[in-house]
Amino acid sequence: MSAEGNPVLDLEVRDLSEAPPVRSAKRGFAGFSWGQLLGGGLVVIACVWGAWTTREVLELKQSRTVSVSLASMANDFLMAEARAGVSPEQAEVDTKHYMATLQTVLRDRAAKGEIILVSEAVVTGSVPDITPEVRAITANPPPRAPASANAAPSELSSSPAVGPQGAGQMGAPLMPGG
Repeated sequence: MSAEGNPVLDLEVRDLSEAPPVRSAKRGFAGFSWGQLLGGGLVVIACVWGAWTTREVLELKQSRTVSVSLASMANDFLMAEARAGVSPEQAEVDTKHYMATLQTVLRDRAAKGEIILVSEAVVTGSVPDITPEVRAITANPPPRAPASANAAPSELSSSPAVGPQGAGQMGAPLMPGG
């Protein structure tokens, strides 16, 4: 302390002719460090991901959820085929055509943004049922070829084959266990 009671500053005298120590330049790009660049990249990625997620959620809200009763439609088709009395080969052709048509109809509806649930798996009736609409589209059978001209008259007028239980059966049973 000085005689007057003021604190004394003890300053070091430096020679100004000496250059200050040189700091190494920051490494990175455009004046940013690699950490800053990485952080900025992560922020950009997070923003893009957030925008994409928001768009997907909004599209999901705009889609319509519907149900279709595939089991009853398939059962009705198989029963109609059994009652029609067609040959097993023709029944196979009709079944392939029906399934292809059904798959096309459901694929087209899904492509339009509808979420299709199977009615048998829907617990409540809060989902619209499109089974009648799909049934109307798939109800058109494929054109059938007329009976072969080479077939004998007895083959054309014969009744369906009778199975071992005495019931009219054509080929394999329509439903498991039946």
